[in-house]
Amino acid sequence: MPRTMRRDSGRVLACLVASALLLTGCAGTLAAYLDTGFDEPYVGTARFAKLSATEVNSAEQVNAPLGRAAADRIAAELGLDASRALTEEQYRLFMSGGGVGGEAAPVALVKQSIAILTNSRVNPMPVVVDGQPTEVVLGSYGLYVDAQGNLMSAANEGAPTRQVNEVLKPDGYLTKWCQANGLMGVLEALYESAFTREAVYSVISQKEAGTAQIVQHHDGWDTSYVGIPMVPAIWITNFALIYMLSPDLAAQMPAYWAPLPDDLAQALRSSPNGQVPYAQWRDVLKG
Repeated sequence: MPRTMRRDSGRVLACLVASALLLTGCAGTLAAYLDTGFDEPYVGTARFAKLSATEVNSAEQVNAPLGRAAADRIAAELGLDASRALTEEQYRLFMSGGGVGGEAAPVALVKQSIAILTNSRVNPMPVVVDGQPTEVVLGSYGLYVDAQGNLMSAANEGAPTRQVNEVLKPDGYLTKWCQANGLMGVLEALYESAFTREAVYSVISQKEAGTAQIVQHHDGWDTSYVGIPMVPAIWITNFALIYMLSPDLAAQMPAYWAPLPDDLAQALRSSPNGQVPYAQWRDVLKG
């Protein structure tokens, strides 16, 4: 891409982000709250909230993936188009750390984050628990198990899915790589969609969710908790990002969220770092 075109693309992207940052009033409406059971800012934009993962109503739905048809439908309503996403060749180039300015470390964070956020039944995560290799599927709970066997919200400060924010921010590695490799059109398509607005709510949500990064859900007089990656604003933000990298991977995201067992939710909230040993809780997490 000629240097002048790169500068122009960068200005377009900057303007889109600047416009989104004006939307910090958290205009989640009462209707969206009633539909989803989540408070603002977690509910995000009212008209998009219904597109996110919904609460399970049967055991079969726990950790069930979206599927490509549902992913394409959601993407279209968010203003995304698979034809403007990275091609398979471009995706492989990016994920290999190749291309102009390619680096291994930020790409490793992206790979880990995608694996965590697409941790449905079609994409189990291999971990070692008490010295034994095991496959973990916790996507519907919004949880993650690290290499040391610690269970936490996938937005915990110790999780790659939180650390990758630096890679994905507007002036971060992803933007610079796309600029250097003539692929700013992909990011412009992303920022022209609902992603921009939802990303603002996501930033605010993570700041308000505390150390545990689990969020309360209201169902009449009953309340429960779920890992923050499954609330509408953040689920949609992550979906949009993954879809523009690879629609097939977005199709692996959990289609439903599941409430955390009460004892586990309280343990995570009481933990000074929002983490607990997975081995102590694995039997209460079904799916």
